[in-house]
Amino acid sequence: MKKRSILFLGETYRADAITWMNGLKEFGDFEIITWELKTSNSGIFNRIKRIAEFGFAFLKIKKIIQLQKPDMIIAERTTSYGFLAALSGVKPVAIAQQGRTDLWPEKSILLPLKKIIQQYAFQKANLIHAWGPVMTISMIKSNVDMTKVLVLPKGIDLTQFGNENHANPEKICAIVTRSLSTEYRHDIILKSFAILNQKGIDFALTIIGDGAQLYKLKALAIELGIENKVHFT
Repeated sequence: MKKRSILFLGETYRADAITWMNGLKEFGDFEIITWELKTSNSGIFNRIKRIAEFGFAFLKIKKIIQLQKPDMIIAERTTSYGFLAALSGVKPVAIAQQGRTDLWPEKSILLPLKKIIQQYAFQKANLIHAWGPVMTISMIKSNVDMTKVLVLPKGIDLTQFGNENHANPEKICAIVTRSLSTEYRHDIILKSFAILNQKGIDFALTIIGDGAQLYKLKALAIELGIENKVHFT
């Protein structure tokens, strides 16, 4: 049987992308061709450069398609790589939405344009991947054909692990793994654990990651009186 090739559009350094590509190679015997934007998304100057790069991305992708002739295209994020995949002309097209909505930042001046781009990507996609039911809410609001949506959770397969810590069942042990940015609402998580603390429920909270909110969150933990039970690493 001829080995099939897939053109993957997205940041290949991300853990999600690595998991997808490794899985496709292992279980489907696919050859993976990749393309991604090279410009960083941090800072106003870089963002302007990234938008300019995005404007010429279609021509680069079409050239790859002409040379490699992929059997399928997979893209992450409906408002960027997903839109480029929809424009490519390659069928089938699978697009993965990245969060409860890809229309982000929520107060962006480009939001009306992003809605148009996302709607086009939704219409052209043959398969739309959602990591959980919460992600389908925005899709339904956008009148997506839900027969094209595959809800397939990602993360740790909990059946592979057993809870062997029975020594102190009254203590809650929790881990948060998200970059420390405002959109992930770490402040609400800290305030929730402060309520547990007020009610006398013991816990240990580990927050893994870095980001602009690190010092504010550490200060908030002190303000809430739970700094001894929260570990930032």
